[in-house]
Amino acid sequence: MIEIQKVFETRVTGAEILVETLAEEGVTTIFGIPGGAISPVYDILSESELTHYLMRHEQAAAHAADGYYRASGTIAVALATSGPGCLNLTTGIATAYKDRSALLAITGQTPTHKIGSDSFQEVELTSIFRPIVKSTALITTPRLVEYMVKKMMRISCSSPPGPVHLDFPRDAQTDATVWLPGFEQSTFPSSPDTPYEEIHILANLLLLSRLPVVIIGGGVVRSHVCADVYHLCHLLNCPVVITLMGKSGFPEYDPLFCGMVGSNGSKYANDIVQQADFVLALGTRFTDRTVWTTEFASRAKIVCVNVENRLGTDLENARILQGDLREVVPLLLELLKNKKIANDWSEKVSEPVDLDFEGPSFHPITALKMIRALFPHDSIFVTDTGQHQLFAANYLPVSEPFTFITSGGMGCMGFGLPASLGAKVARPDRSVVNIAGDGSFLMVCQELATSISSNIPVTVCIFNNGYLGMIRQSQLSCFNRMSQVDLSPSPNYADLAKAFGAVGIKIENLDELLDIEPFPEKTTVVDIPIDPAICVPSHSYSWTKG
Repeated sequence: MIEIQKVFETRVTGAEILVETLAEEGVTTIFGIPGGAISPVYDILSESELTHYLMRHEQAAAHAADGYYRASGTIAVALATSGPGCLNLTTGIATAYKDRSALLAITGQTPTHKIGSDSFQEVELTSIFRPIVKSTALITTPRLVEYMVKKMMRISCSSPPGPVHLDFPRDAQTDATVWLPGFEQSTFPSSPDTPYEEIHILANLLLLSRLPVVIIGGGVVRSHVCADVYHLCHLLNCPVVITLMGKSGFPEYDPLFCGMVGSNGSKYANDIVQQADFVLALGTRFTDRTVWTTEFASRAKIVCVNVENRLGTDLENARILQGDLREVVPLLLELLKNKKIANDWSEKVSEPVDLDFEGPSFHPITALKMIRALFPHDSIFVTDTGQHQLFAANYLPVSEPFTFITSGGMGCMGFGLPASLGAKVARPDRSVVNIAGDGSFLMVCQELATSISSNIPVTVCIFNNGYLGMIRQSQLSCFNRMSQVDLSPSPNYADLAKAFGAVGIKIENLDELLDIEPFPEKTTVVDIPIDPAICVPSHSYSWTKG
């Protein structure tokens, strides 16, 4: 009786409950920046076993947590204070939301009795975060902390995954309550019911098709079904194309691989899709980056298998088969495995994608070819947004899942360096390479300090053309002139890296790339000059039509 009484007399603060619940949920890693409204949590963190990485900007904290999840499938926390701290998180959170990447954002807030009084650094956050997270909530009492953390973790991980947010007023962090650990939250929200009848119909349509094509989207990678999809594609013996987010979902050295489809994809991949009479799209929402024309696959019936019951574009010849790929793909394999499958692609299937580009020095494809040869096959490549991203998507082949990470839906400049730090923390056994543009790198170069102080060694390859290259290209295409895209005068990036304590290398000849250490002891920044006149493939832009 005395021991029971002691239990009920033990009082713990909301901050203590938060840290202990995160550990119980399997969280090991936090990326953040302290501030007054979140300082009670930071005080408890100093005594915990959770690893905290001090970022230099809150947006980078969100990108790092995002990169951590994309490389490992495990949730990390992005932690920030109130006011400007939490608002700085939003771009990174929106980036994760658009790309279906799970993370838990926790922000400090003014004490509950001051909410609504326009107090110092007070911002009503749940309204701001609601459009860019799966769920957001305000914790008003320490008694709710464990329940809300466990609930949000399950929402974040449920299919499709995505970021969630908890706003944590300072008094809810410091107030104490009686707490009995071990609250059992309900199981993960269920996936859609398996549509068995529709899967049988789909199998028959594939058998009847003469020119089938498989499009692999990001959902294939996130759902961990790459191996089953690989076997399905070889069973069908048909061309395979990827979306930007589907890159790493299918080995690009495989003879069935035909490249990336979409407005910035390869001509060969787009031509293949246009010839198809049936398109099986797996784990893609068909955004306007993939569907580059109103005549997309106009000869084909399109079935899009996705856990989400919506498409990003209107296609009269497309329908959704809503289901979990982890259930649908194995069932398709079972239905098709003993069937006689033939199509009319013949030699077209084995036509290789041109990965053996021979071009002038300082062409981005030449640089990517040398980078690919230098780093191990299981290296993780993380790109920013811009021309370098699209060159990498088309000409940097990868062969394993989770080895290509980029910002797709949001197209966020500055994503690459912090996301690569998160990926390296998640996978310290892998070589991690950030392919960056000079414009993107300038937005987050302060995170070199995080890399050095926290000993997170990555390689940063800056494709330096002196411009905001993608905008320059589109301006010249649309208006035949440029406006505010010249980044000069630019710093000496090698010297800038050295100022942070990193290794800095300025390339004068691309052969010098071969001397780079693929597993550096500390972060290495490589400045690679690129000809600004070189443009990426572009079939159309939906936003240039006026």
